[in-house]
Amino acid sequence: MSDDQFPKDHKSPRSALGGLVALQSAFLVTEQRREKAEAAKAEEEEARRRDAEQEARIQRLETVANALAKANADKAATIKDLKKQVLTLQSHVQRLQASRAVPARKTPRRDELDAALERQLIGE
Repeated sequence: MSDDQFPKDHKSPRSALGGLVALQSAFLVTEQRREKAEAAKAEEEEARRRDAEQEARIQRLETVANALAKANADKAATIKDLKKQVLTLQSHVQRLQASRAVPARKTPRRDELDAALERQLIGE
């Protein structure tokens, strides 16, 4: 019997088999779409995770960079302070050296003290 001999409301075994094949095909397509959707979702989650890790790394690097910048600024301030102190000490040293190079002038008071010391030594 051919398909033509069956009334339209009855399906032939061949068309029933075709329907099953079409149903299986539709199921496979749906399953493939579901798998693709799951894979895409997994890729998206992985990308989000990588982005979050990258952002965390960037934050850590920024923190380190800020700490280094502050440390460098502190060092610069300390160096500037030390340079001022060195200049001040050099100035003091120069003044001391200059005062030693010039013999001390005797003042009347100093003359009196020297004379009193000499009298004591001589025994007057």
